[in-house]
Amino acid sequence: MDRYNNNFEWDDRGETFSAYDPDPESPTEIFAGSTKLPMSDNLEDMLQALFHWLDCLTEIRRVVDGGDWHVHLDDTDVVWDEEQGWQMPES
Repeated sequence: MDRYNNNFEWDDRGETFSAYDPDPESPTEIFAGSTKLPMSDNLEDMLQALFHWLDCLTEIRRVVDGGDWHVHLDDTDVVWDEEQGWQMPES
């Protein structure tokens, strides 16, 4: 995750990834975190940042075996593909 945070090009408009401390109310939760995409008039910047974090989460999921994963962008659930990793759902 540090590699992705260090290579995040949009930190003047977005946020790096923050992992949360374990929630004592959810003893089976092994990883949680969030980021904020850059808000910009440049759609390409926002999409590149989104794909940057989806790549990061794909790498994490491939290292952390098992579990139930819940990845979303606001109210949209992101889709897991075994070959390609995390993907936004098709419209």
